[in-house]
Amino acid sequence: MAIANVHYSLIRKLREQNILPYFNTILEIGEQNWYGDLNPKVLFNDIKLFAKESQKDDLIVQLKSIFEDSTPNFLFDIAKIFYKVFFHVESLESIDLHGTSSSMKLDLNLNHDLGKQFDCIINLGTAEHVFNVYQVFKSIHEWTKKDGIVIHCLPMYGEVDHGFYNFHPTFFWDLLLANNYNNILLAKTTMKQIDVYKNRESCKKDILSMDKNKAYGMWSIYKKISNEDFKIPRQGVYDDNLKEQNLIKDYWKEQRKIADVSSLS
Repeated sequence: MAIANVHYSLIRKLREQNILPYFNTILEIGEQNWYGDLNPKVLFNDIKLFAKESQKDDLIVQLKSIFEDSTPNFLFDIAKIFYKVFFHVESLESIDLHGTSSSMKLDLNLNHDLGKQFDCIINLGTAEHVFNVYQVFKSIHEWTKKDGIVIHCLPMYGEVDHGFYNFHPTFFWDLLLANNYNNILLAKTTMKQIDVYKNRESCKKDILSMDKNKAYGMWSIYKKISNEDFKIPRQGVYDDNLKEQNLIKDYWKEQRKIADVSSLS
């Protein structure tokens, strides 16, 4: 649960392209700190480029103070500057049993009424650690405002025993379909590379050719466009109403051939 170079680079690119809106309120699923594979001093220049005009001078002072004082929570404090720079957030809250004293100590396996909804919910590596993954995604749905944005970056492949789950493209394609979310971005990442999937077909081609010796993460950014109740997805390969069902079945067969060959080598 940390902001690494890959997270910084993608969010910065989306901001440059004006793909994401700004958010008054953000809820973190897992309180983020600064990972350390990118020098946080890059924020000084990006404050000048992306921060709200009225906050630029103050954010530079805050960032300098964080470096000078080096408090126990300084990595969390740097992450909070990141949110102000790229999202212009006014209110940032988090749920984390092991976060700082400012985070809400709630068990995400359970249902919680927070009494409010948020413009954006960010989940950069927490859902995989929660056994009741259904409740996590249901809660995220309920805590997101209509027209709010959800940002996930979760392990997809290769991080064996990192958590309970890996999340595959089909999980998000079918989650979006079931709940009528608007897809903003679906992508596979390593710590150095981002591959965006425009549709299931491009996803299929990339997954079949991926290097299985690497570890990959899965990004999904989407917009909630209605206040309807959360719906449990049906996996597309079993959904007779999905027009792409045959494509998915063919994809399964090709994956099986690759798996069978690799198991014999």
